[in-house]
Amino acid sequence: MNGASAPATEDAIDRRPGRASVVLTGTLALVALLPLVLAPTAVVAGGLGTVLLVGGTAVGSDRVATAGLLGLLVGVVLAGLAGVTPGFVLVATAAALVAWDAAVQAIDLGRMLGREASTRRAHTVHVAATAGVAALVSAFGYAAFRVVEGGRPVTALVLLLLGGVVLAATLRA
Repeated sequence: MNGASAPATEDAIDRRPGRASVVLTGTLALVALLPLVLAPTAVVAGGLGTVLLVGGTAVGSDRVATAGLLGLLVGVVLAGLAGVTPGFVLVATAAALVAWDAAVQAIDLGRMLGREASTRRAHTVHVAATAGVAALVSAFGYAAFRVVEGGRPVTALVLLLLGGVVLAATLRA
C-alpha cells in the first residue's frame, strides 16, 4: 500500500427516524383517521394524509409529513361539513396535530442522532407531553363549543381547527 488513507465515505449514519418512531407516528395518524370513517369523502382525504404523514416520517421528509398533516386536516374539515359530531372532529384534529408533531420530532431526532440511536424514550416523552397539551386544549375547546352550540357550530369548528393549527405552530416554536 502507498500509505494513503482510504477515501472518506459520505455520511455513513442513516439519518432517517427509527422504526419505533415511525410506528408511533403511524398509530397516532390512524387515531386521527378513525373518526373520519363516518364521512366517505373525509376518509379519502384523511387516508391520503395518513399515508403521506407516515411515509414522510419513514423517509425523513418534513415536507411530505406536513403534506400529510394537511391531508388529515382537509379530512377533518370535510368530516365537520358532512355532519360528523364535534367531539369526533375534535379528536381527529387533536390526533392529527399530535401525529404531525410526533413525525417532525422523529425526523429531527433521526437527523441529529441517526436511525440506530436509542431515541424511544425521548420521543415518547415528547409525544406524551404534546398529547397532554392537545387534550387540555381540546377539552376547553369542546366546552366552548357546548356553550355556543345553538349559534354557529360550523364557525365554532373552524375556529377550533384554526386554534389547533396555532397550537401546533406554538409547539414547534
